[in-house]
Amino acid sequence: MQCRQRDGAGKRVAERSRPRHEAHGERRHGQGDQERDGDRREVGRRHGRQVVQHGGYPRGRVDRHAEPVHGVQHHLRRCDRTNDVGGQHTAQEGRDPPDHVQSLRRGCRTSLKHMRTKAAVTGLLITLVAALAAATPYKLVTVAEGLDFPWCVAFLPDGDMLVTELGGTLRRVSADGVVSEPIEGVPAVYRAGQGGLFDVLPHPDFADNQTLFLSYAAPPADDNTTEVLRARLVDDALLDGEVIFAATPRKPTPVHYGGRMVFLDDGTLVLTTGDGFDFREAAQDLGSHMGKTVRIHADGSIPADNPFVGRDDARPEIYSYGHRNSQGLALAPDGALYLHEHGARGGDETNRVVAGANYGWPAITHGVDYNGAYISPFKEAPGMVGPVHVWTPSIAPSGVAVYTGDRFPEWQGDLFVGALVDRDVRRLDLNDDVVVAEESLFGELGRRIRDVRSHDGYLYVVEDGPDAQIVRVEPAEG
Repeated sequence: MQCRQRDGAGKRVAERSRPRHEAHGERRHGQGDQERDGDRREVGRRHGRQVVQHGGYPRGRVDRHAEPVHGVQHHLRRCDRTNDVGGQHTAQEGRDPPDHVQSLRRGCRTSLKHMRTKAAVTGLLITLVAALAAATPYKLVTVAEGLDFPWCVAFLPDGDMLVTELGGTLRRVSADGVVSEPIEGVPAVYRAGQGGLFDVLPHPDFADNQTLFLSYAAPPADDNTTEVLRARLVDDALLDGEVIFAATPRKPTPVHYGGRMVFLDDGTLVLTTGDGFDFREAAQDLGSHMGKTVRIHADGSIPADNPFVGRDDARPEIYSYGHRNSQGLALAPDGALYLHEHGARGGDETNRVVAGANYGWPAITHGVDYNGAYISPFKEAPGMVGPVHVWTPSIAPSGVAVYTGDRFPEWQGDLFVGALVDRDVRRLDLNDDVVVAEESLFGELGRRIRDVRSHDGYLYVVEDGPDAQIVRVEPAEG
């Protein structure tokens, strides 16, 4: 196993650089949601850590000339919103909007005014705290390598791991890093664009029942969808496979599948779905599974206490709605469910999921369309839940973990979010469900990050792309 270490002053050594010609925004087939033209930002190798100020919603400018503090280069992201797209040009072509829109806008402006005042007071304090914080020393240990577009890693009771590869392969990784041949019995997947094999999730009682769940893009090409398969893992094969959920309606596009899964404390399974890209209005349609989280029992049946059970105009599996394309889902020890999702051009979000809540897409958003046009002039609206955190420009979040171990006590309860565009992991420091600081970590890997997991006190980081690695984050002195 290979090891990289960063000392206590924030210096990172033995970094693996990436070619200079690679830009964050390169579009490559199947490598995430936001390889976009408008957000191309050529970057070199990252050194030290990045501390990001938060007060209100960030616009995402980075001060790249900040002076080093205690040997660590800090980049403070200013969080003013003077140029937010939602605050200008809302009446198009000189025409006044309808009365209900004007009323909605007045309510939004009042709320924004209070938020700006609060941001001005808290933002300075957060900046001072972040600038004085000491870097957490860690080392990066490679535990598996040679993987082909891995998407997810999961942990088995015997110490082995399971890893999915987007092309449709499920592999076992031993505790000492030996990668198995493909496990048999995996269903056929639709591998195109962002489609393929997504999550693998062992049953909470896997040690007794050997049951696991796979999410994937199900063929055919012109009529595909997100499905969940339940099966038993016996030796090196899946047996008794059964599809327990298929998102309706199906679609012809090879993008925006969602596909992350987690078990809640009550034993029910939650799955994210995407809006299919061309069908974003469906995220607000309770008659469609697109742009939702869904909650089912392990056998595929529908919990009686789901929020929309009994409504003729709603799919009973729906747990929350108004999502775009959620590729991160994690459960905190206190039962809080966190989700992040790709925005369009800007407006990536982290949300806390509440049963029955509407998260607004596409009626409210912090992003614009890829051509610069408005998706919506509104960032908040009555009856819609705003995000815990926003990234503009986009980082293309993929994979999220809540750190729950004791090896890094200063990280306890924080969210760790993988970034495909920025090629790092973002630590979100939470205080009463408010992000008070953000730190950029593990950029020395030089790779797009597909998944992040917390297990046995360590963090595990999964690289994206060909010849990818699974990396364990350990204390530097450990």
